[in-house]
Amino acid sequence: MPFVVKVTGAKQGMQADLKGAYRTAASAVEARAKVEAPRRSGRLAGSVKAKGSTTGASIVAGGLKAVPYAGPIHYGWPSRPNKARGWRGGPIKANPFLTRAANGSVDVVRGLLEQELQRVLNKVMPDG
Repeated sequence: MPFVVKVTGAKQGMQADLKGAYRTAASAVEARAKVEAPRRSGRLAGSVKAKGSTTGASIVAGGLKAVPYAGPIHYGWPSRPNKARGWRGGPIKANPFLTRAANGSVDVVRGLLEQELQRVLNKVMPDG
């Protein structure tokens, strides 16, 4: 189950630390998503990237030019054949590998965030 960590009153100097904490946590999901990704050429798995910001983290895959099929692979595609566009084959069954990776990494992410946030708090309040 997803969880939320809310940090209020963070000073400017803490923002870089929080970004690092979120990036570290997202990296754990990224590693699992690369394993979960379906493989033909390996480009889809190679396109999985973790991103951290001062407000949270995300995992993305694909790209319009490099891997335009990432969305249809993850979410499915109900009607694929279109002779006018040169598309062949049948519908694509959803393979939500990013969702599986995120759900399977909750405990690891929670532990990493707790460690990283405690480290940040120890810098701000060394005696607290």
